[in-house]
Amino acid sequence: MTQQQQRIAVLGAGPMGLAVAYQLALDGHKPVVFEADDRVGGMTATQDFGGLDIERFYHFHCTSDVALLQMLDELRLTDRMRWVATKMGYWYQNQLQPWGTPFALLSFKGLSLPAKIRAGVHAFLCIKRNDWKPLDRLEATGWLRRGVGNEAFEVLWRKLFELKFYEHTDKLSAAWIWSRIRRIGRSRYNIFKEKLGYLEGGSATLLQGMKAAIEARGGEFRLSTPVQQ
Repeated sequence: MTQQQQRIAVLGAGPMGLAVAYQLALDGHKPVVFEADDRVGGMTATQDFGGLDIERFYHFHCTSDVALLQMLDELRLTDRMRWVATKMGYWYQNQLQPWGTPFALLSFKGLSLPAKIRAGVHAFLCIKRNDWKPLDRLEATGWLRRGVGNEAFEVLWRKLFELKFYEHTDKLSAAWIWSRIRRIGRSRYNIFKEKLGYLEGGSATLLQGMKAAIEARGGEFRLSTPVQQ
């Protein structure tokens, strides 16, 4: 190992840990990845379901995921991505309503017309915006409430935040939720049709590809090895 090369510990083999280890390996270092689980992937890992590998959580990819698409190309996995037109629904007042297009928003039963227009304008501005730094200093739910108004926030957003983040609901950066709105909003065939990507074989295709690339460059994985302070 040369003086420039270093043997560097990476804690966790989830997507972030794998990305760090992958870049270290590309830069000529020898990452050693420690993972408490018996497999790589973290929340993107798969589990055996009667002989079928099923992802622990649902994941999709967007056309705006430039870094991911570049990595797939580097790993020669581009042909494993399947782009499909998807449909979205919103369950409200015991009814599944169409969602995800301007027409769906205008026909949504549960918001006044001014609230619909305000929510639509806010989404449009999020999609067009590129500068995230000012938003990073703002709290997400307050920023959303100011943007879409109280009515749309209460109907469309409040329960989503509370059921996902519980006591951490008011501790999130507005830059985070803006990036989610922008990411989905830009991944479309056109204004009326959403376009999302799914890897053939699920996230395991990418995870195993990254693991193999890291190991091929001298990296190591120590699974079932929790790190204690």
